[in-house]
Amino acid sequence: MREPAFWQRPGGGLPGRMLEPLARLHGQLRKLHAGWMLGRMPCAGLPVILVGGLRVGGSGKTPFVRLLRRILQERGAMPHVLIRGYGGRLRGVHGTGRACAGVGGADMDTDTRMFGDEAVLHALDGPVWVGADRVLAAARAKAEGASHAILDDGMQGYRLRPDLTFLVIDGGNPLGNGRLLPAGPLRESPSDAAARADALVIIASGAVPSFWPMAKPVFRFMRRPVCPIDLRSTPLDILSGIADPARFRRDLEVLGACIGRHVACPDHHHFRESELHSLHQQARGRAIVTTRKDWLRLDARWRERIVPVDLELVAERPGALEGWIGDRMDFAGTG
Repeated sequence: MREPAFWQRPGGGLPGRMLEPLARLHGQLRKLHAGWMLGRMPCAGLPVILVGGLRVGGSGKTPFVRLLRRILQERGAMPHVLIRGYGGRLRGVHGTGRACAGVGGADMDTDTRMFGDEAVLHALDGPVWVGADRVLAAARAKAEGASHAILDDGMQGYRLRPDLTFLVIDGGNPLGNGRLLPAGPLRESPSDAAARADALVIIASGAVPSFWPMAKPVFRFMRRPVCPIDLRSTPLDILSGIADPARFRRDLEVLGACIGRHVACPDHHHFRESELHSLHQQARGRAIVTTRKDWLRLDARWRERIVPVDLELVAERPGALEGWIGDRMDFAGTG
C-alpha cells in the first residue's frame, strides 16, 4: 500500500483531525494490550534481539537487521532471523534451511511469493524462520543450533520476551505527521516505545528526537547504495516497489546518478510482465536499477536485464555498535 499524503503533512490536515478520535481509541487499545502482554511474554531459551520501529512503512529496520547479523557472525555466533513474512502465502512457521531451498536460484520469484521478499532477502545472509508464531519460530531456531534470535519488526507484537531491543527511526522523517494510526503513520506512542527500547538507531541525518531518554545510547548510520555500475556516468531509470521510493531516489541522486524515469509501485508489489516490458522499451538504452528487495521479486529473465542496488549502513562512530553489543553477548534468554 501507499501511505496517504496527509500522513506526512504537519498535523495531518483535515483528514488527520477527522481521524483523531479513532487514533486516540487505537492508542488506548494499544496501551491496554501492551499492559496485558508485557508481563506474559514467554522466554525463548536463547538470547533474543528485537529490531522494531514506530511507524508503518520503511525506516531502515531490514538493513539494520542484516548489519546486526553480520556483527554477531563475525564474533562467532550463529544468529537466526525471525520474520512474519509479509506478502508471503505460507501459513505456520517455515525455515529457509529446507523449505526455501530455491533461494538464490532460478525459482527466487516463487520463493518471494511463498515467503515474502524480506524473508528471502534475509535468507541470503543465513537461516530465517518465517511465520507469525514467534515462540514456535524461536524454538525451531534453537533446535537448529541458533545462538541468537533476531526479530525483524516485532516492536508491537509482544509475542516473545526480548533481551535487547533496538528502536530504528528514519532521521529525515521519524514521525510523519506525529499522529497514531489511522490519523497518521505511528503504530504507538513514541514515548511508550522508547521506554521499552535499549538503544535508538537513527538512519540518515537528523536530531535525536525529544521522546528519547538522554541516558540511553544512540547509534547513527548513513545509507550508502552499492551498485555494480557507475551511477555517475550511466544514465538510468528506476523501478521500485518499496515503502519510500522517494528516499531511494534521493540516495541515488546523492551519489550523482543521472535519473530519467522512476516507476514507483506499492510496497511488496509483484511486477507484471507488461509493466516490465513497457519500462524496458521506454528506457531506450538507459540502465534500469532497482533495490535488491525488488530485484528478488523479478523472474530470472528480468534479473538479467535489471541492475540491483544494495544498501549498506555506514556508522557515524565505527566500532561503537560492535563494542556495545560485545559487552552484552552473554545475556541469557532462558529467564
